[in-house]
Amino acid sequence: MEIHSRDADDPTAPWTRNAVGVLAPARPHEAVALAEDATAWPPADATPIPVETLYEELAGQGYDYGPMFRCVRRAWRHDGAVLGEIALPEEALDAGEYGIHPALLDSALHLTDFLNGDGPADGDQETRIPFAWTGTSLRTAGAAALRVRVRSTGNGGVSLEIADRNGEPVATVGSLALRPVTAQQLGGSALPLYRVEWRPLPGSDGTGPAAGPAVPATVTLAEWEKTRDGGAVPEVVTLSVASTGEDATVPVRVRGSVHEVLAAMRAWLDDDRCASSRLVVVTRGAVSVDASDRSIDLGAAPVWGAVRAAQAENPGRFSIIDTDGSPASLRALPAAAALDEPEIALRDGVVRVPRLVRTTTPTATGEPAVEWPTTGTVLVTGGTGLLGSQLARHLVTEHGVRHLLLTSRRGPDSPG
Repeated sequence: MEIHSRDADDPTAPWTRNAVGVLAPARPHEAVALAEDATAWPPADATPIPVETLYEELAGQGYDYGPMFRCVRRAWRHDGAVLGEIALPEEALDAGEYGIHPALLDSALHLTDFLNGDGPADGDQETRIPFAWTGTSLRTAGAAALRVRVRSTGNGGVSLEIADRNGEPVATVGSLALRPVTAQQLGGSALPLYRVEWRPLPGSDGTGPAAGPAVPATVTLAEWEKTRDGGAVPEVVTLSVASTGEDATVPVRVRGSVHEVLAAMRAWLDDDRCASSRLVVVTRGAVSVDASDRSIDLGAAPVWGAVRAAQAENPGRFSIIDTDGSPASLRALPAAAALDEPEIALRDGVVRVPRLVRTTTPTATGEPAVEWPTTGTVLVTGGTGLLGSQLARHLVTEHGVRHLLLTSRRGPDSPG
């Protein structure tokens, strides 16, 4: 089995192989051995390992985990292995949606630091990442709390045996190879850099999206509200937003446009009839697509942030389109609103969508190189960790920065 990927917008792009694997029947004795070994938990002669400061110490290595990924509750040493109990925080309600919740699987690997010495407290500053999984099997899904046994397999690898809180087998990993990665490898110029670029959507041209399936009827929110008690909700409803009054101050314009959109989105979500329809917010000149967009409407730009937040909380219910106001873009608007794209920019009738594109250096894209201030102060959030400290060193040695302020960082829900 192989997993390949390529640029969705370029059918001629080469395929990149991301992973290779082999599926085979599980060996039944693995499950029996794990279940029998878990009948007494923890073993009477197991030695407790303090874990109260584990995540503060891991942050010093560059692993800055948010609360959702801080799942290690207790740990012990026994017979050359590390035993641990890991559990999702109470606010995590989605364990049943996964074979093993990603936060639990990641937290099982947090125990590997205790296989040699006292864990991160020993001062080990080497960052290691998972490289090759061998002999991996899953037997039970949806657990919110797990027991884990981690052993060294030689050559820097580990094996994992995972059970639920009652000792019933959940998963095994025969061998996981871990490879060290240096700060230079993570932050050096050899690694590709990515940036957001607004690319023309394949099939669109100067008159808008290419002809395809029939475009569903699109009405404005104002038009629909006049008859909202008289029938079904159209598949697509649009709301055009313009910042209030050119003579008003920017804060006043922002308040007016954002409040208008928030009120409309709340009403949309409160109406059960809208559950199968989509509200498309339309702005004009609120985002910069390329160098030709020399200025943006600061009064309408924050609307994009409000809609993005609503999209994250309510997938598929909202999308947003920015136009340049040209006749071609106005003609293309109904077809663009029907597209399954969360964000669109219409420029001269051409549909543009944001995509991550690879670039090696700023000059490769024609952009000026970043100039760091040598007299002011540069703030590095997360600068007290391993990677942050390496970045600070790079700014001093390569860019001549002389004043830095380093702060620690705690991500909300994910590893940083």
